[in-house]
Amino acid sequence: IGEEVPETNQEVQILLEPEQYVRRLYHNQAGQYIWLTLIGGRSSQPFHPPDICYDADGWQSNFGSTVFHLPNQGELYALWLDARKPSLTQNGFDEHIVSYFYLFPNRDRMLSDGIVLFKLTSGRFGSPEESLQVHEDFITQFFSGT
Repeated sequence: IGEEVPETNQEVQILLEPEQYVRRLYHNQAGQYIWLTLIGGRSSQPFHPPDICYDADGWQSNFGSTVFHLPNQGELYALWLDARKPSLTQNGFDEHIVSYFYLFPNRDRMLSDGIVLFKLTSGRFGSPEESLQVHEDFITQFFSGT
């Protein structure tokens, strides 16, 4: 189940100047949430690895890569980060797992043809691997149309 959530951080529009911007919040049957962010454009300005923003905001991050398996035997190669910083509202830490990859309209991968950053952000659901499994489950449903 998903819902459109307007972006409240004005810096996103000011700094990125995306041609297209979608931000949706989804919940699965287990009550776990995941944020979907799609950023589209035809210039390099909107595109940078998410860890740049996390570092600028004081998060500590670990990085990795993963393969998400699609229902049609396809694969999506993605990067991910495990980020945490001291919480401002409670004892302990805020923790995010972020996975992302880029979508191109054709094999030429010409920036002038457009590019989309597909980014998923969630809390940590157990280990990073368990969290990435929740991301893979979302991607499987998203790209299968169910």
